Amino acid sequence: MNSKANKLKLYLPIALAAIFITATLRCIACLINLNYKTGYFEEKILINIAGYLTVGFCILFLTYPFVTERGKKLVAQFASPQAYVPTGLVAVSLVFLSFNLLISSAAKGGSSISSALAVVLGLLGLVSIGYFVLNAFITSPPSSIRAAFGICTVAFLALYAAFLYFDTAAPLNAPNKIVDQMAFLLSALFFLYETRISLCRGKWSLYSTFGMIAATLCAYSSIPSLITYIVKGNTISNSVYESLFIFTAFIFITSRLIMSLGYNEDREHECVTLMRAHIEKRQEEIDENESVRKQAYLEMLGKLSADEEEFEEEIYEEISIPEEAYPEELEGESDITENYD
Repeated sequence: MNSKANKLKLYLPIALAAIFITATLRCIACLINLNYKTGYFEEKILINIAGYLTVGFCILFLTYPFVTERGKKLVAQFASPQAYVPTGLVAVSLVFLSFNLLISSAAKGGSSISSALAVVLGLLGLVSIGYFVLNAFITSPPSSIRAAFGICTVAFLALYAAFLYFDTAAPLNAPNKIVDQMAFLLSALFFLYETRISLCRGKWSLYSTFGMIAATLCAYSSIPSLITYIVKGNTISNSVYESLFIFTAFIFITSRLIMSLGYNEDREHECVTLMRAHIEKRQEEIDENESVRKQAYLEMLGKLSADEEEFEEEIYEEISIPEEAYPEELEGESDITENYD
Protein backbone atom coordinates (compact mmCIF):
# COMPACT_ATOMS: atom_id res chain seq x y z
CA MET A 1 0.00 0.00 0.00
CA ASN A 2 1.40 3.39 -0.93
CA SER A 3 2.15 6.18 1.48
CA LYS A 4 -0.77 8.28 0.29
CA ALA A 5 -3.29 5.60 1.17
CA ASN A 6 -1.52 4.98 4.48
CA LYS A 7 -2.09 8.63 5.45
CA LEU A 8 -5.76 8.32 4.57
CA LYS A 9 -5.87 5.13 6.64
CA LEU A 10 -4.75 7.20 9.62
CA TYR A 11 -7.22 10.04 9.08
CA LEU A 12 -10.31 8.04 8.09
CA PRO A 13 -10.71 6.21 11.44
CA ILE A 14 -10.37 9.57 13.19
CA ALA A 15 -13.09 10.97 10.93
CA LEU A 16 -15.40 8.04 11.70
CA ALA A 17 -14.74 8.44 15.42
CA ALA A 18 -15.42 12.18 15.14
CA ILE A 19 -18.71 11.47 13.39
CA PHE A 20 -19.81 9.07 16.11
CA ILE A 21 -18.78 11.29 19.04
CA THR A 22 -20.10 14.61 17.77
CA ALA A 23 -23.37 13.23 16.37
CA THR A 24 -24.04 11.36 19.63
CA LEU A 25 -23.42 14.43 21.79
CA ARG A 26 -25.63 16.64 19.62
CA CYS A 27 -28.33 13.99 19.54
CA ILE A 28 -28.44 13.88 23.35
CA ALA A 29 -28.47 17.67 23.53
CA CYS A 30 -31.34 17.89 21.04
CA LEU A 31 -33.38 15.35 22.99
CA ILE A 32 -32.94 16.82 26.46
CA ASN A 33 -31.89 20.46 26.12
CA LEU A 34 -33.56 21.84 23.00
CA ASN A 35 -36.65 24.01 23.20
CA TYR A 36 -38.58 22.95 20.11
CA LYS A 37 -40.74 26.08 20.05
CA THR A 38 -37.92 28.64 20.07
CA GLY A 39 -35.25 26.53 18.35
CA TYR A 40 -32.65 27.35 21.03
CA PHE A 41 -30.97 25.17 23.66
CA GLU A 42 -31.95 25.84 27.27
CA GLU A 43 -28.79 24.18 28.58
CA LYS A 44 -25.75 24.83 26.39
CA ILE A 45 -22.96 22.86 28.04
CA LEU A 46 -23.44 19.64 26.09
CA ILE A 47 -24.14 21.31 22.74
CA ASN A 48 -21.12 23.60 23.21
CA ILE A 49 -18.88 20.59 23.82
CA ALA A 50 -20.25 18.94 20.69
CA GLY A 51 -19.74 22.14 18.69
CA TYR A 52 -16.16 22.69 19.88
CA LEU A 53 -15.26 19.08 19.17
CA THR A 54 -16.73 19.35 15.66
CA VAL A 55 -14.72 22.50 14.92
CA GLY A 56 -11.58 20.89 16.36
CA PHE A 57 -11.93 17.78 14.21
CA CYS A 58 -12.58 19.88 11.09
CA ILE A 59 -9.39 21.87 11.77
CA LEU A 60 -7.52 18.59 12.19
CA PHE A 61 -8.79 17.36 8.82
CA LEU A 62 -7.53 20.57 7.21
CA THR A 63 -3.98 19.39 7.98
CA TYR A 64 -4.39 16.39 5.67
CA PRO A 65 -3.10 18.12 2.49
CA PHE A 66 0.06 19.17 4.32
CA VAL A 67 1.05 15.64 5.39
CA THR A 68 0.43 13.95 2.06
CA GLU A 69 2.83 13.73 -0.83
CA ARG A 70 2.24 15.99 -3.77
CA GLY A 71 2.56 15.32 -7.47
CA LYS A 72 1.34 11.73 -7.30
CA LYS A 73 -0.70 10.21 -10.12
CA LEU A 74 -3.66 8.66 -8.35
CA VAL A 75 -6.46 6.44 -9.55
CA ALA A 76 -9.67 6.29 -7.49
CA GLN A 77 -11.40 2.92 -7.64
CA PHE A 78 -14.96 4.27 -7.85
CA ALA A 79 -16.10 1.82 -10.56
CA SER A 80 -17.47 -0.63 -8.02
CA PRO A 81 -20.90 -2.13 -7.21
CA GLN A 82 -20.39 -0.74 -3.71
CA ALA A 83 -21.10 2.72 -5.14
CA TYR A 84 -24.55 1.84 -6.50
CA VAL A 85 -26.44 1.78 -3.19
CA PRO A 86 -25.14 5.13 -1.82
CA THR A 87 -25.64 6.74 -5.23
CA GLY A 88 -29.19 5.43 -5.47
CA LEU A 89 -30.04 6.60 -1.96
CA VAL A 90 -28.92 10.15 -2.67
CA ALA A 91 -30.81 10.23 -5.97
CA VAL A 92 -34.07 9.00 -4.38
CA SER A 93 -33.83 11.40 -1.42
CA LEU A 94 -33.11 14.26 -3.82
CA VAL A 95 -36.31 13.43 -5.72
CA PHE A 96 -38.36 13.74 -2.53
CA LEU A 97 -36.60 16.93 -1.43
CA SER A 98 -37.05 18.58 -4.84
CA PHE A 99 -40.77 17.80 -5.03
CA ASN A 100 -41.21 18.92 -1.41
CA LEU A 101 -39.63 22.27 -2.29
CA LEU A 102 -41.92 22.74 -5.29
CA ILE A 103 -45.05 21.71 -3.37
CA SER A 104 -44.23 23.86 -0.33
CA SER A 105 -43.52 26.85 -2.53
CA ALA A 106 -46.84 26.43 -4.34
CA ALA A 107 -48.69 26.04 -1.03
CA LYS A 108 -47.16 29.17 0.50
CA GLY A 109 -47.50 31.30 -2.63
CA GLY A 110 -46.22 34.85 -2.49
CA SER A 111 -43.16 36.41 -4.04
CA SER A 112 -40.69 36.18 -1.17
CA ILE A 113 -37.03 35.35 -1.77
CA SER A 114 -37.38 31.98 -0.03
CA SER A 115 -40.38 31.03 -2.22
CA ALA A 116 -38.52 31.97 -5.39
CA LEU A 117 -35.46 30.05 -4.25
CA ALA A 118 -37.62 27.04 -3.41
CA VAL A 119 -38.89 26.89 -7.00
CA VAL A 120 -35.40 27.28 -8.45
CA LEU A 121 -34.03 24.66 -6.05
CA GLY A 122 -36.82 22.23 -6.85
CA LEU A 123 -36.07 22.39 -10.57
CA LEU A 124 -32.30 22.40 -10.05
CA GLY A 125 -32.57 19.42 -7.71
CA LEU A 126 -34.42 17.40 -10.34
CA VAL A 127 -31.69 18.22 -12.85
CA SER A 128 -28.99 17.30 -10.31
CA ILE A 129 -30.41 13.78 -10.07
CA GLY A 130 -28.80 13.21 -13.46
CA TYR A 131 -25.36 13.47 -11.85
CA PHE A 132 -25.98 10.49 -9.58
CA VAL A 133 -27.62 8.50 -12.37
CA LEU A 134 -24.59 9.10 -14.60
CA ASN A 135 -22.31 8.15 -11.72
CA ALA A 136 -23.87 4.70 -11.77
CA PHE A 137 -23.63 4.20 -15.53
CA ILE A 138 -20.51 6.17 -16.56
CA THR A 139 -17.52 4.92 -14.60
CA SER A 140 -14.67 6.31 -16.73
CA PRO A 141 -13.25 9.62 -15.43
CA PRO A 142 -13.38 11.68 -18.65
CA SER A 143 -17.03 12.73 -18.90
CA SER A 144 -17.97 16.30 -19.68
CA ILE A 145 -21.69 15.45 -19.47
CA ARG A 146 -21.32 14.12 -15.93
CA ALA A 147 -19.24 17.17 -15.03
CA ALA A 148 -22.03 19.48 -16.25
CA PHE A 149 -24.57 17.71 -14.04
CA GLY A 150 -22.01 17.83 -11.22
CA ILE A 151 -21.90 21.63 -11.47
CA CYS A 152 -25.70 21.63 -11.16
CA THR A 153 -25.35 19.59 -7.96
CA VAL A 154 -22.82 22.05 -6.54
CA ALA A 155 -25.12 24.96 -7.40
CA PHE A 156 -28.07 23.19 -5.77
CA LEU A 157 -26.20 22.62 -2.51
CA ALA A 158 -24.85 26.19 -2.36
CA LEU A 159 -28.23 27.73 -3.17
CA TYR A 160 -29.93 25.56 -0.57
CA ALA A 161 -27.67 27.10 2.08
CA ALA A 162 -28.87 30.52 0.87
CA PHE A 163 -32.47 29.27 0.97
CA LEU A 164 -32.03 28.30 4.62
CA TYR A 165 -30.66 31.76 5.36
CA PHE A 166 -33.75 33.52 3.92
CA ASP A 167 -36.24 31.01 5.29
CA THR A 168 -38.31 32.46 8.13
CA ALA A 169 -39.43 29.15 9.62
CA ALA A 170 -36.57 29.39 12.13
CA PRO A 171 -34.73 32.39 13.64
CA LEU A 172 -31.82 33.72 11.61
CA ASN A 173 -29.20 32.67 14.17
CA ALA A 174 -30.85 29.44 15.27
CA PRO A 175 -28.07 26.90 15.98
CA ASN A 176 -29.76 24.12 14.02
CA LYS A 177 -30.13 26.33 10.95
CA ILE A 178 -26.43 27.27 11.08
CA VAL A 179 -25.42 23.60 11.33
CA ASP A 180 -27.57 22.71 8.32
CA GLN A 181 -26.13 25.60 6.31
CA MET A 182 -22.56 24.49 7.03
CA ALA A 183 -23.42 20.91 6.07
CA PHE A 184 -24.74 22.05 2.68
CA LEU A 185 -21.85 24.44 2.02
CA LEU A 186 -19.15 21.88 2.80
CA SER A 187 -21.01 19.27 0.77
CA ALA A 188 -20.97 21.73 -2.14
CA LEU A 189 -17.18 21.98 -1.79
CA PHE A 190 -16.84 18.21 -1.74
CA PHE A 191 -18.98 17.77 -4.86
CA LEU A 192 -16.98 20.51 -6.55
CA TYR A 193 -13.84 18.39 -6.17
CA GLU A 194 -15.87 15.32 -7.08
CA THR A 195 -16.80 17.08 -10.34
CA ARG A 196 -13.14 17.80 -11.07
CA ILE A 197 -12.60 14.04 -11.31
CA SER A 198 -14.96 13.95 -14.29
CA LEU A 199 -12.77 16.58 -15.96
CA CYS A 200 -9.55 14.63 -15.21
CA ARG A 201 -8.40 17.42 -12.91
CA GLY A 202 -8.82 15.77 -9.55
CA LYS A 203 -7.06 17.21 -6.50
CA TRP A 204 -7.04 14.15 -4.32
CA SER A 205 -5.76 15.57 -1.06
CA LEU A 206 -8.36 18.37 -1.05
CA TYR A 207 -11.00 15.89 -2.19
CA SER A 208 -10.33 13.72 0.86
CA THR A 209 -10.03 16.73 3.16
CA PHE A 210 -13.38 18.26 2.30
CA GLY A 211 -14.88 14.78 2.17
CA MET A 212 -14.00 14.16 5.82
CA ILE A 213 -15.25 17.60 6.86
CA ALA A 214 -18.46 17.31 4.85
CA ALA A 215 -19.17 13.80 6.16
CA THR A 216 -18.68 14.99 9.76
CA LEU A 217 -20.98 17.98 9.33
CA CYS A 218 -23.63 16.01 7.42
CA ALA A 219 -23.78 13.39 10.17
CA TYR A 220 -23.71 16.12 12.84
CA SER A 221 -26.69 17.76 11.15
CA SER A 222 -28.84 14.86 9.95
CA ILE A 223 -28.54 12.06 12.51
CA PRO A 224 -29.75 14.11 15.53
CA SER A 225 -32.51 15.63 13.38
CA LEU A 226 -33.82 12.24 12.29
CA ILE A 227 -33.59 10.70 15.77
CA THR A 228 -35.36 13.70 17.29
CA TYR A 229 -38.10 13.38 14.67
CA ILE A 230 -38.51 9.65 15.37
CA VAL A 231 -38.39 9.92 19.19
CA LYS A 232 -40.05 13.27 19.85
CA GLY A 233 -41.99 13.81 16.65
CA ASN A 234 -40.42 17.26 16.23
CA THR A 235 -38.63 18.53 13.15
CA ILE A 236 -35.58 20.60 14.07
CA SER A 237 -34.45 21.14 10.48
CA ASN A 238 -36.33 22.82 7.65
CA SER A 239 -38.02 19.54 6.75
CA VAL A 240 -37.61 15.83 7.29
CA TYR A 241 -36.84 15.47 3.58
CA GLU A 242 -33.90 17.81 4.05
CA SER A 243 -32.59 15.67 6.91
CA LEU A 244 -33.00 12.52 4.82
CA PHE A 245 -31.08 14.08 1.96
CA ILE A 246 -28.22 15.22 4.20
CA PHE A 247 -28.10 11.75 5.76
CA THR A 248 -27.87 10.05 2.35
CA ALA A 249 -25.22 12.60 1.33
CA PHE A 250 -23.30 11.57 4.45
CA ILE A 251 -23.54 7.90 3.37
CA PHE A 252 -22.44 8.77 -0.16
CA ILE A 253 -19.45 10.86 0.95
CA THR A 254 -18.37 8.27 3.53
CA SER A 255 -18.54 5.50 0.94
CA ARG A 256 -16.40 7.63 -1.38
CA LEU A 257 -13.81 8.07 1.35
CA ILE A 258 -13.73 4.35 2.07
CA MET A 259 -13.34 3.55 -1.62
CA SER A 260 -10.61 6.18 -1.78
CA LEU A 261 -8.44 3.78 0.17
CA GLY A 262 -8.09 2.04 -3.19
CA TYR A 263 -6.10 4.94 -4.59
CA ASN A 264 -3.39 3.54 -6.81
CA GLU A 265 -0.30 5.51 -7.76
CA ASP A 266 1.59 2.67 -9.45
CA ARG A 267 0.02 3.28 -12.84
CA GLU A 268 -0.87 6.31 -14.85
CA HIS A 269 -4.34 7.77 -14.52
CA GLU A 270 -6.69 6.53 -17.24
CA CYS A 271 -7.58 10.00 -18.43
CA VAL A 272 -3.91 11.00 -18.47
CA THR A 273 -3.21 7.99 -20.69
CA LEU A 274 -6.00 9.01 -23.07
CA MET A 275 -4.76 12.58 -23.15
CA ARG A 276 -1.20 11.42 -23.78
CA ALA A 277 -2.35 9.19 -26.66
CA HIS A 278 -4.31 12.08 -28.15
CA ILE A 279 -1.31 14.40 -27.85
CA GLU A 280 0.98 11.84 -29.50
CA LYS A 281 -1.48 11.30 -32.34
CA ARG A 282 -1.83 15.02 -32.83
CA GLN A 283 1.94 15.44 -32.82
CA GLU A 284 2.24 12.77 -35.52
CA GLU A 285 -0.30 14.62 -37.64
CA ILE A 286 1.59 17.88 -37.14
CA ASP A 287 4.91 16.24 -38.06
CA GLU A 288 3.36 14.66 -41.15
CA ASN A 289 1.83 17.95 -42.26
CA GLU A 290 5.09 19.72 -41.61
CA SER A 291 6.94 17.16 -43.75
CA VAL A 292 4.44 17.61 -46.58
CA ARG A 293 4.70 21.40 -46.38
CA LYS A 294 8.48 21.23 -46.32
CA GLN A 295 8.57 18.95 -49.37
CA ALA A 296 6.15 21.22 -51.23
CA TYR A 297 8.27 24.23 -50.33
CA LEU A 298 11.43 22.60 -51.61
CA GLU A 299 9.70 21.60 -54.84
CA MET A 300 8.37 25.11 -55.30
CA LEU A 301 11.80 26.56 -54.57
CA GLY A 302 13.40 24.25 -57.12
CA LYS A 303 10.80 25.16 -59.70
CA LEU A 304 11.30 28.85 -59.05
CA SER A 305 15.06 28.43 -59.37
CA ALA A 306 14.65 26.63 -62.72
CA ASP A 307 12.23 29.27 -63.95
CA GLU A 308 14.61 31.99 -62.89
CA GLU A 309 17.50 30.44 -64.83
CA GLU A 310 15.30 29.98 -67.88
CA PHE A 311 14.12 33.57 -67.61
CA GLU A 312 17.70 34.87 -67.34
CA GLU A 313 18.68 32.91 -70.44
CA GLU A 314 15.75 34.34 -72.39
CA ILE A 315 16.58 37.89 -71.32
CA TYR A 316 20.23 37.38 -72.21
CA GLU A 317 19.32 36.12 -75.66
CA GLU A 318 17.05 39.11 -76.28
CA ILE A 319 19.52 41.81 -75.29
CA SER A 320 22.77 40.22 -76.57
CA ILE A 321 24.37 41.78 -79.74
CA PRO A 322 26.35 39.63 -82.16
CA GLU A 323 30.09 40.46 -82.43
CA GLU A 324 29.94 40.94 -86.21
CA ALA A 325 27.52 43.81 -85.75
CA TYR A 326 30.21 46.21 -84.46
CA PRO A 327 33.75 45.07 -85.48
CA GLU A 328 34.66 48.45 -87.00
CA GLU A 329 33.79 50.33 -83.86
CA LEU A 330 35.97 47.99 -81.89
CA GLU A 331 38.87 48.52 -84.34
CA GLY A 332 38.42 52.29 -84.22
CA GLU A 333 38.55 52.27 -80.47
CA SER A 334 41.74 50.28 -80.66
CA ASP A 335 43.36 52.82 -82.97
CA ILE A 336 42.44 55.72 -80.75
CA THR A 337 43.92 53.93 -77.82
CA GLU A 338 47.17 53.28 -79.67
CA ASN A 339 47.45 56.97 -80.81
CA TYR A 340 46.87 58.11 -77.32
CA ASP A 341 49.64 55.95 -76.05
